[in-house]
Amino acid sequence: MGSNVNRRRPGRSRGRRQISSVVQLVKLL
Repeated sequence: MGSNVNRRRPGRSRGRRQISSVVQLVKLL
């Protein structure tokens, strides 16, 4: 989880990265 926060820091294409993060969370569930 800490790694996820570090990856979300770059604000280049955070909109698309946030969606990817949500998809990964859903896949884990």
